[in-house]
Amino acid sequence: MKFKSGFVSIVGNPNVGKSTLFNKLLDENLSIVTSKPQTSRNKLLGVINSQDYQIILIDTPGYVVPSYKLHNYMNSKIFSSLDGCDLIIYLTDIHEKKLNENLINTVINKKIPLYCVLNKSDLIKNNQNNFEKVFNSYNKKKFDIISCKSKKDILKVKKSIVELLPTHEPYYPKDYFTSSSERNIVEEMIRETIFLQYKEEIPYASFIQVYSFDESKDIIKIFAYIFIENESQKKIIIGKKGSGIKEIGINSRLKLEEFFKKKIFLDLSVKIKKWRSDKYFLKKNII
Repeated sequence: MKFKSGFVSIVGNPNVGKSTLFNKLLDENLSIVTSKPQTSRNKLLGVINSQDYQIILIDTPGYVVPSYKLHNYMNSKIFSSLDGCDLIIYLTDIHEKKLNENLINTVINKKIPLYCVLNKSDLIKNNQNNFEKVFNSYNKKKFDIISCKSKKDILKVKKSIVELLPTHEPYYPKDYFTSSSERNIVEEMIRETIFLQYKEEIPYASFIQVYSFDESKDIIKIFAYIFIENESQKKIIIGKKGSGIKEIGINSRLKLEEFFKKKIFLDLSVKIKKWRSDKYFLKKNII
């Protein structure tokens, strides 16, 4: 068997399970997963290595109608993730009423192989064939109906990806896992904690910045800012007598210790900044 390798981007609308599929394929929780839409803000790269193949997997934000400069940036990341890809997975789920035709047609026009995947098959009550008809008009290479909860289905997706990848030498060393730095991983895990702990606007108004990451043999000392957009949001984040920020710290530390397999000291501070509409802040810290 010839070695296969290639770049595979997962795209689609918000809240259909892109980050869940990304994590399940990697068998690691690199990307934020919550029940809230628009959780991912940036594209994230992870590498799956095998004796016969290397899959360079890219998780992208869900496409949103822009309300902030941040949204324009997120949308640009989706389309930029298509460039140089050997395969695009368009992910939808059984609840989605309208596919993102602009995104699908862009993939087809770029002549990138398209693999359509319908998620949440465990919730289908009627004939599954009814769902495949939606994709019949698109020039797709393959279509699968899966549940990201099923290990069997995840293996099916991985097998389909390998089948559709070109013959190529590995792009990265066999021990390479992700393009994200340790600081990026910390920031995403703290942000995920905030998404799970708070409702409505607070998670979307928060931005995490690790300004110190000091690792020694026995412990990692991390200092980070939580940027929030106004004083009332800051009070909610901090909570009564500091209960909110304490809970964020405890839950984030437990996740980080599980990921890094090492004791973590985590110090969090809250700052106010209208960062979502600040192009200079976005350019410096995200773009």
